[in-house]
Amino acid sequence: MSEIRRAFRGAWRLAHADPGGLALFDRSVDGFWRSFRAALVVAPAYAVQLALQFTARPPAAGWARVVAVEAIAYAVGWLAFPVVMHWVCRLLGREEAYVGYIVAYNWSSLVQVLVWMPALLLAYAGLGVLVLLAGQIGLLVYQWFIARTALAIDGLSAAAVAGLDLVLGYAIGSLADSMTY
Repeated sequence: MSEIRRAFRGAWRLAHADPGGLALFDRSVDGFWRSFRAALVVAPAYAVQLALQFTARPPAAGWARVVAVEAIAYAVGWLAFPVVMHWVCRLLGREEAYVGYIVAYNWSSLVQVLVWMPALLLAYAGLGVLVLLAGQIGLLVYQWFIARTALAIDGLSAAAVAGLDLVLGYAIGSLADSMTY
């Protein structure tokens, strides 16, 4: 539990554009694997997001299929980006920064959910998609800062990394939707 608290503080500091937040993460190989625990911490928020989505637009598939597809999509979502980034880090000549970047990236989900869930709830309450757009832009800026800082890359490359994360996430979500709607 202390690692989660420490990682949250690191992610929070990164969200406030403080590169010193990186020092709060265990950026070892063991820390890399433990950072995937963040998926368990934010899973309830993902379930709430799905409940809102399914309330607004019920899926056509049966619930067993929906649960299976969404569980697989969630796992793939957590694994696909780190796999792709291993290759991207090689292309960028930043292989030595890969582990630390993924640690920061994974734990950043603890802060991201604090931004995304209120925006999502407000949007579903009728305050419009502009709230979601603002939340998405904020998260992209956050991801840009993490990539720029943890990988020590230029701003344009960091923007490409953040964009890659967005596109990959939408592709996985769209594929899951195509199997349930």
